[in-house]
Amino acid sequence: MKLKIKMSDMKKAKLYPLKYYFDNNSREIAIAKAIKDGYKQNQIAKYLKLSPSTISKIYKVYNQKVRLFNKLRDKGIFWSYSKDITFAQVGNDLTIEYLLKYGDFGDIVEGFHLFGKKEMKRVWEDRLKSDKRFVRLNVMVARLFFDMDVDGDYFKKLENARFKKLKLLASQN
Repeated sequence: MKLKIKMSDMKKAKLYPLKYYFDNNSREIAIAKAIKDGYKQNQIAKYLKLSPSTISKIYKVYNQKVRLFNKLRDKGIFWSYSKDITFAQVGNDLTIEYLLKYGDFGDIVEGFHLFGKKEMKRVWEDRLKSDKRFVRLNVMVARLFFDMDVDGDYFKKLENARFKKLKLLASQN
């Protein structure tokens, strides 16, 4: 007598509990990994107490972010990282930072669509706004995307947070 095992049964046997996916990952990465491993969107929705359509939307946007990241990586924008690096390893903040620094205008617009204005502004303020190497970029981003009426002098007067950190590290040695 032959024992027939369906591939779907084998996959179900290897699934980790959903808690495993959500303990150490962002919600969207956890959802993507759980779906990739074989969980159904309605199972994840029930676990998170969300609607299946919300899970579907999160998963769709996550996949669009991955595609944008891969496009940027393939263009060489993440030149200081391994060519095999993934969006899950890099995350939203670094992707947004490099997108703003080195992305094409169309890619930046797509980033605003996928990550949202609030998230893009948070990363810009945390990582780029005070960086004097990017004054022209900051003027363009501030005026075009955040409706700020500023010029280059505004950014030149800001304390460079990156420089301040490096200076502090150097003084400790």
